[in-house]
Amino acid sequence: MVLMLQREAADRYSASHGGKEFGSISIFLQAAFNIEPGHKVSSACFHPRPDVDSYLLNLSSKAQPFLFDRKTKGLIRSCFQQRRKQIGALLRNRLPDDGAAWIATLTEHGLSHQTRPEQIPWELWTKLKAVQQD
Repeated sequence: MVLMLQREAADRYSASHGGKEFGSISIFLQAAFNIEPGHKVSSACFHPRPDVDSYLLNLSSKAQPFLFDRKTKGLIRSCFQQRRKQIGALLRNRLPDDGAAWIATLTEHGLSHQTRPEQIPWELWTKLKAVQQD
């Protein structure tokens, strides 16, 4: 699949963890698709000429795409709405164990409850499961 997007959106879709562009959309897309090199499309290619450049982004479905359930997607999105907070604080009172099980997984990978959401690779987000609190 080829998408033509504003350059800013393409940067968010393909962003690596650790940067400010990395967010929930990066996680959802990278879990389901391989993002292959694309190319810039100059604003001079359009009439009237927009103020932004575009980018052709190539996506190919992964052999085993990971699809997040609705509740987990909502939880991940909410974590990125307060970027300055640490993951331990963001998950508190949102999961039955306050996220302790998932934070243990993060710890196994050299991260901690003090990690900010954008520092967590998309692969680790696939291990988070939002469950209904009783």
